[in-house]
Amino acid sequence: MEPQQGMEQVLQNINRLNRNLESIIAVGNEFSSVEALWSQFENFMGRSEESEQNGTRPGEGQRDGEEGREGHDQSFTEGASTSH
Repeated sequence: MEPQQGMEQVLQNINRLNRNLESIIAVGNEFSSVEALWSQFENFMGRSEESEQNGTRPGEGQRDGEEGREGHDQSFTEGASTSH
């Protein structure tokens, strides 16, 4: 194999890799609207949960909403298990 043929093959492989990376990025970008919608849903659920509790459970939701989210996850799991 001549050096020029080897360089052409390297160039072809780099171009193929570039096209594959571009297609991967395009697929990832298609999920941006879905991610935005779930973020809005999460923010809405967090706000409604805070307004319902309004301090009735001491200490919940005090660390950037982490505990509030855990409480929501538990109630969802409990609700799912009781419906079966």
